[in-house]
Amino acid sequence: MHQAFEMWEEPKGQARFCFAYVGKDFSTGVLNMKPDTEVPKHNRPDAEENLLQISGRCQVTLYSEDGETEATYDLTPGTAIHMKKGQWHRHSNPFSEASITQFKAEGDITGIVDKMRREYTQITPDQAQSQV
Repeated sequence: MHQAFEMWEEPKGQARFCFAYVGKDFSTGVLNMKPDTEVPKHNRPDAEENLLQISGRCQVTLYSEDGETEATYDLTPGTAIHMKKGQWHRHSNPFSEASITQFKAEGDITGIVDKMRREYTQITPDQAQSQV
């Protein structure tokens, strides 16, 4: 199940998920979002999630089970938030610079990562380097 440093780009090319480790107990990596983009609302049914903003800024909106907005957080470098298991949320970057957010899922997100592997485009280290 573990494959070091996988990079997957979502179909619209707005965000990349770079995994340093994927396992049944925890997974970790970074989410890199281009300016003026967002990742669709989603949750991690079997994992808690911790976010740490590394560079740039982003917003994380939390939703209740009935779809109502609970809160929106502006993340700046060094800001961390914790989301409970199954928390519906959306990442957005309405700002003018790229956003890099570290994530750590405490629990099993292997099914979600497997879906990414089927539906997203894998980015090789050479491709990533040439796009810097």
